[in-house]
Amino acid sequence: MSDRLIIRWLAVIVAAMVPWLVVGFVALIEPAQAQTGAGSGDSAKTITTLLNVAVSVKAKPGVVDTVSCLNANPSPVFLQFYDTAAAVSPGTTTAKFFVPIASGSAISTFLGINMFSAIQVAATTTAGGGLAAPQGVQCSIGFK
Repeated sequence: MSDRLIIRWLAVIVAAMVPWLVVGFVALIEPAQAQTGAGSGDSAKTITTLLNVAVSVKAKPGVVDTVSCLNANPSPVFLQFYDTAAAVSPGTTTAKFFVPIASGSAISTFLGINMFSAIQVAATTTAGGGLAAPQGVQCSIGFK
């Protein structure tokens, strides 16, 4: 076979494979993109004063996509996320994860964390603690 014929066959093979590669690539990245809060079906829960009483964000399984909060307190606060539909008692109930927010600051972050029962959140003065920050925290939690 001549080099030109081999190159032509390789070009045909690659051209035939590219759509399959693209489809495979999209299938791999689509779940992550679906969690960015940009797609249809996404929602947000706005909480004007988040304290140490758990607030239900979603009463069934979902994904915590984004967290945007303002902590006007003179001390840091910790958002505690709970993966349960049952009653939550911050300081007693173990949080699935927490997000620290420095004093007098704001955060906006993407998380993409699956919650398998429900999504609840509370704000406390320590990670895993139960005490409320004096002024509470203003938050918007994006979820699916």
